[in-house]
Amino acid sequence: MDTSDADGCQSLPEDVVDDIGLDIWEASRVLCNFMLQNIAVRHLITAAPGILELGAGAGLPSILSAAMGAKAVTLTDYDPQVVELEQENLRLNGVDEGKACVLDWRDRDAAEKLGKFDLVLGADLLYASSVVKDFIETVKVVLAPEGVMLFAHQIRRAITWDKARGLPRLEKVDAPLELLKAQAEDAKLVSKELLSLEPDQQAKDMGTEGCFLILAFAWQEEALKCLYSPTYSV
Repeated sequence: MDTSDADGCQSLPEDVVDDIGLDIWEASRVLCNFMLQNIAVRHLITAAPGILELGAGAGLPSILSAAMGAKAVTLTDYDPQVVELEQENLRLNGVDEGKACVLDWRDRDAAEKLGKFDLVLGADLLYASSVVKDFIETVKVVLAPEGVMLFAHQIRRAITWDKARGLPRLEKVDAPLELLKAQAEDAKLVSKELLSLEPDQQAKDMGTEGCFLILAFAWQEEALKCLYSPTYSV
């Protein structure tokens, strides 16, 4: 059976775990550092009735939010076996007001059942342009009218084949990121870049090359005014 999506990307069989969701990616750590060092974000965390993390994987930002005083956290992922890991991580870290559930961004009904959240978190989620539309549609469903989404991303440029030169080359831009910005604007979401961070030499030695970004999205510009950009390194 052909499990390719519209972009030609291969989908995994249902009984195979997607290892991507079992790791803690560097953008997740960057988001956590930002959360710890930003007083305005601390206020968002403690004031929100509930926090939702999309594509949570191991759930580090959500677990940190709970440690920082969040009232409740909800972790989501499309892979049921990754959700089992999230549930175990919540238990091991003593997060009583936390839950984990399966969420496929293509399933609007499932997103609506989660409700609205004043704070939505996401880190290192967009590796392919094909998922951006469903991601934005999910955000439109779950982000409360006065809510904020904090989105951490590591810039990656795809390698393509230059037919004229007969050589591989890097794309000029990070296509999923640019599509995210465009579709967020089309959805009437306002955005603010809170952090642009080059990895330090130690991170580069470990294979981390692309710049890290933290973007905030909201329905109302007023919701973003209190958020500021700290200065620190990975």
